Amino acid sequence: MGEQKNLTEKNVEALTEQLNKMKETNSDLEFRFFTQDGKESLEKEDQPSNKKIFEKLEALERKIDHIFDGHVLWDGQFKKIL
Repeated sequence: MGEQKNLTEKNVEALTEQLNKMKETNSDLEFRFFTQDGKESLEKEDQPSNKKIFEKLEALERKIDHIFDGHVLWDGQFKKIL
């Protein structure tokens, strides 16, 4: 997998030719190009916000606390810390 950014029309034509030559020997090769219009809005939709990440982190912490209930592994045994 790879990603190429900031291609010009000339670069895209050369890259397309090279990829088509590679496809002759590797029939599974797939490639596609996207326009760069609206690039910022696509990236923002793909990236989760910090708030969502922290909410997921807190949910994981609650699950771990619920599972272990203050217990830790000590000398091969789970013991509760008071």
